[in-house]
Amino acid sequence: CFLVGRVNACSIETNAICKLGKAYCSPVIFCELELEGIRVATAQRLLRMLQICAGHIPGVSALSFVSLMRNSDDD
Repeated sequence: CFLVGRVNACSIETNAICKLGKAYCSPVIFCELELEGIRVATAQRLLRMLQICAGHIPGVSALSFVSLMRNSDDD
């Protein structure tokens, strides 16, 4: 998983980061971590992804999670 913050101050182009995520079949999460509410929401998203990939969410497998990510990239 790639977590990208401070996008406006970043010296790397966002499409390069997206290509890196695609090359490693990893999600890329863009967020600004200065606000506590955003930090909490981002931590919850990361935790949910880890729970899915570890098989701790009934009815959802890591394979279906990857499939959902690929389908959302096509939109």
